[in-house]
Amino acid sequence: MLASLHTDHILIIGRCPDDNKYDSVWFDTKRAIHSALNYLTELGHRDIGYIGSYKSVDIDMEERRYQIFLRYMSKFTEFNSSRMYVDENSLKSGYKLMERAINDGLLPSAFFIANDPLAIGALDFLKEKNIPIPETFSIVSFDGHQMTRYTIPALTTVQILTEYMGRVAVQTLIEKIEEVRSLTKKVLVPTELKIRESSR
Repeated sequence: MLASLHTDHILIIGRCPDDNKYDSVWFDTKRAIHSALNYLTELGHRDIGYIGSYKSVDIDMEERRYQIFLRYMSKFTEFNSSRMYVDENSLKSGYKLMERAINDGLLPSAFFIANDPLAIGALDFLKEKNIPIPETFSIVSFDGHQMTRYTIPALTTVQILTEYMGRVAVQTLIEKIEEVRSLTKKVLVPTELKIRESSR
C-alpha cells in the first residue's frame, strides 16, 4: 500500500515497517504492560493469570503482549504458566476463556487481560455466575476503551492516549511537509494506568 502512494509525506500511526523511511507515532507496548504488572505486584499479587488473543505473525515477538507478560512474570516462583488462556479477539472469547479459567480451578489472585473487549466478555461471564470482582480476584485490562468506565465493576485498564497520539501525529507530519527536518522521526507516546474498581 505504501509503495502505491506517490508522496514522501507519510506518517504511520502504529508499528512502522521501516523507521529509516517513515515517520511514526505509537506507544511502548512493553512499558505499558509493565505499568499494569508493576501495579499488581505492588499490591502483593504474584500469581497472575493471563487472558489474551492470538497475534499476527507480522508482530515481532518482543511486541507481543503474551510474550511481554510471560517474560515479566517468569521471575516470580508463584507464577503458574498454565493459567494463561489465549483465543480469538472478541467479547465471546473473553467470556469463554474466563469460563475455562474458572472451571480449571486453583485461581490466581489477579488476571491481566490483554485487551478491553476480552475483559468485558470475561466480566459478562463473572456477572452471570455471580462471581464478585475484585473480591475473588483482581482484573487489569489494556487499551482504555471508553466502555471500561461503565462495566460492573469499572475496569482498571492501561489507557492508550489516542487523542494525544493524533495531535502528535499531525505536528510530526507538518514538520515533514514544511521540511523542518530531513531525518525521519519515531515518537513513542506514554500510556496511562486508569485505576478503577476491578482491582485491589
